[in-house]
Amino acid sequence: MKIQRHIFGSQKGYKTLAQTSSLDPRNLRRLESFAFGQTARADYLESLTANPAYICRALDENTFTLTRVLPGAPDDNGRATLLLVSAILDTHEWICTLGGDPVALLARDELWAWTGQQTLMPVFLSPPKPMQLTLDGTAAKQVAILLSVIERAIASGKRVVIPHSPAATDEIFRATMMLLPDQVKELVSSAYRALNPEMHVDLCWLAESVWPAAGPENHIHRLTDETPLTPYAIQLIRSGLADGRIAWDIVRTYQNFGLIKEESLPPKAVSKPAVESNLAAPAKTAEPTPVTETQPKYKHLGKLARSAVFLAALAVASGCVLGVGIGMSFDIAKQLNPDQPDEVSVAQRRNLILGRILLKLARPEDAQPDSSRQLRMLIEKLRKIDPVAAELADLAWEKAALVENGSITSTKKTPPEVNSSGVRWSRGGSNP
Repeated sequence: MKIQRHIFGSQKGYKTLAQTSSLDPRNLRRLESFAFGQTARADYLESLTANPAYICRALDENTFTLTRVLPGAPDDNGRATLLLVSAILDTHEWICTLGGDPVALLARDELWAWTGQQTLMPVFLSPPKPMQLTLDGTAAKQVAILLSVIERAIASGKRVVIPHSPAATDEIFRATMMLLPDQVKELVSSAYRALNPEMHVDLCWLAESVWPAAGPENHIHRLTDETPLTPYAIQLIRSGLADGRIAWDIVRTYQNFGLIKEESLPPKAVSKPAVESNLAAPAKTAEPTPVTETQPKYKHLGKLARSAVFLAALAVASGCVLGVGIGMSFDIAKQLNPDQPDEVSVAQRRNLILGRILLKLARPEDAQPDSSRQLRMLIEKLRKIDPVAAELADLAWEKAALVENGSITSTKKTPPEVNSSGVRWSRGGSNP
């Protein structure tokens, strides 16, 4: 695995202190933003060596980064600073080789050491051995509940904020990252032991003594809460998660995460028997929360994007009947990604790309530079597999632009080089 590196810290102001020379300039700009938060607490700074704080997020269509937060040198006024060291790798390797496991990289000391040089060389790592993931029954239930909370947040366009808990939170956070379906591992940005309660990532796990910020875009979840499980979490539990068995086949192939029928389901405290009965029987869909003026505008876009699933299903069916794009062989999927495993069928690849397009359309707030270009790349990949579904994706994009009064602009009308605004690929995409 080829790992590029980036060092961001304070030296007469926060800026890039060192980098691998081959880093994409656009990714460099994203790595230079600072939103993790700041502290002068000695106990927190001293704990960062043994108990890492870090951020997981996609930088672009093909690149993922794990950023570790370390103590920095004092600034010119003697104040404490932070040093953010990023390991940048191919998204496919993050998902398929590492399985979304941050510990697999955090354990490699050569990625995080820096002696002050400005130019860094890439680090080449042999693929690590699969890391063991063991959860007791209590932790497994908390992971399943947290996965359900994240899935509903994706469906309703909210961020999940977790207050600090004295429980074994590092293992719960790690397990949650690994057990996100492969389809959305790159779409869910996260921060562990964050100092900024308003950090724009999909899952913000706060550090000690940092209090969550209430707001319509935040869903505050405490590990002691017990909420109804989504179908994905129920599948994992029924497959033996509570007994320490991980159904990796479900994690790798699940296609509908974030596309649940319910619009939203507020946190609901229930007793343990209620949770257990929820595992024993199919989950009932809760009454949808009425859309009010206090809910974010992208709620409507979430509905629009999720409704496009039905159109996409029609597109797939019509494509089968017409023979448009469906008769292609596994070689096409391999051309899209040479490292893609052979067992991933063309249909699975199409569904994966389509799901990523729909999630981008569902979450347009905090638009990032080049996001239209990224969405266009996804649609063009889809066009190689299923032209009919790609046309419907174009149509959904144009409708999304109308709903948001022009804040999202389809590159079908404007060349991607000109239009740099548009649908955001991940809420925390450019903020560490």
